[in-house]
This record gives sequence, C-alpha cells and structure tokens, in this order.
Amino acid sequence: RGARDPRPRVGGRTRRRRDRAEADVIPARLAVTPGSSVLHRLPAGSKVLAVAAISTTLAFRPTWSALAIGAGVICACFLLGRLPLGVLSRPPKALLAVLALTVFFSLDTGGDPTWVGMEWGGIVQLARLVAVGFEIVLLAGVLAWTTTLAELGLGLTRLLRPLRLLRVPVDELATVVSLAVRAIPLLGTELGVVLDARRTRPAPAAPTSGPRWRRARGPLAAADAIEIGVAVVVSAYRRAGELADAMTIRNSCTAPLPERRRIGLGDVLTVLVAGAVCTCIVTIG
Repeated sequence: RGARDPRPRVGGRTRRRRDRAEADVIPARLAVTPGSSVLHRLPAGSKVLAVAAISTTLAFRPTWSALAIGAGVICACFLLGRLPLGVLSRPPKALLAVLALTVFFSLDTGGDPTWVGMEWGGIVQLARLVAVGFEIVLLAGVLAWTTTLAELGLGLTRLLRPLRLLRVPVDELATVVSLAVRAIPLLGTELGVVLDARRTRPAPAAPTSGPRWRRARGPLAAADAIEIGVAVVVSAYRRAGELADAMTIRNSCTAPLPERRRIGLGDVLTVLVAGAVCTCIVTIG
C-alpha cells in the first residue's frame, strides 16, 4: 500500500483548486515548445533583434493600425512556429482584479468618443495600453517558446560583441547574461522541490489571531506564499554560492564564448522582415 497523505482530507474540487493554484506559481509556460519549424531553426540573435525592434516600435506608435499589424505578426509567428494555443497561460486573478479597478477609475476621465451619454476616452486609452502590453508579452513569449535557453544566451553574447569597440566589458556582460539565462530552469526546479516539500508535510492549523491575510487558509494562503518565497530565495543564494565556488576553483570567471559563425540567410531574412514590419507600423500606424 502506498504512503498515506499526511494532510487532512479535502474535497475533490478543493484539491484541484489547490493544485492548480500551486501549479500557476511555476513558470512552466516559459518552457520551449519542441519542434522543427521555421521559427525554431532561426538564429537566436536575429530573433532577439526582431522582437526588440518590433516591440520598441509598437511601444512608440501605439495606434490601432499598428496594433492590428502586430496582431497579424503574432498570428503569423504562431502559424510558422506551429505553436499550440495551450502555451498561453491564464492571467492571475490579482491581475484581473487590478485591471477591473483600473477600468472603474478610467470611467471618470472623459474624452472622445461619446456613447450612450458617456465619454469613453479613458477606456479607449486603457484598452490600447493593455493591447500594447499584451502584444509585447506575446512577442517575448514567441521568442521563449521557440528558442532554448542556451541558444538565447549565446545569441545575446554575439549581439554584445560590437560593444567591445567602446571599451565595454563584453566578457563580463556575456558571463552575467549567460549565467542568468541558464539559472532560470534551476530556479524553477528549486521552486518545484519546495512545493513538493510543502505537499508532503501536514497542513498546520489556521491561526486564530493576527491579520486577516495571515489567518486565511485558501488554496495558497498569503502566509504559505511568503514561506515558499523565502525558501526559494535561500535556495537560490545557496546555488549561487556553489556556482561561485566552482568557478573560483576552475580559476575562470567568464562563461564559454560562442563559436564564430557567418551571417546566414536566416539572419538576413529575419532582419529584413522585422524592418519591413517596423516600417509598416511607422508609416501606416
């Protein structure tokens, strides 16, 4: 017989809600989607340049025409990359609550257009701001879903090479970027270990005194979130110390540099398409 769950019995709906709340904490949606599509085969550096250029252009030209062009680019990326709709995560309830509160306060700002005796200018501006942020996040998501972390770190390192002419410490910057990118899956693993440890221990009784947020015992209470955050931070510091000791023992404080490669057809096409999209956003938008 298997080991008995030390936690008190709860209903199926409560257990599913608790597991779903814990699963939403893990950044699983940033994982690479396996595939061999056109976007997966493109060089990482070119994709970083394209995403940065299109996102910056959308941020400075947030018109509805520009947003329509950005939406078309995102749909084309999903089709070319063969990305399933399952990669899109559900927005947190806290974010939806903040958005609803912002909409409520925007009702009093006024401005054109006018409909049903009310001025909806603030709502229109808010909708445009939310749409710009949503498209920028989706563009970054397309980059994350079609590029491995190692390729992304090496691509950023290649992009930083021209800064060497300006006496910028490229090697140190490349090391920081590469180590930070490679540490993301390690941090996700540590978070999974902490959540597994939380599942195996008995659930403590809810306190009867103190603030209401501390007495709440929902699927993932505020007190539990604080404990999980502290445990993850401590584990991250421990991992960082071990990595620093290993680099000191090897007498090497720089990450391995990527091998030199020539500019290929994929790089040229990616930059040309990104330039054409940015030009359309500026002229049409």
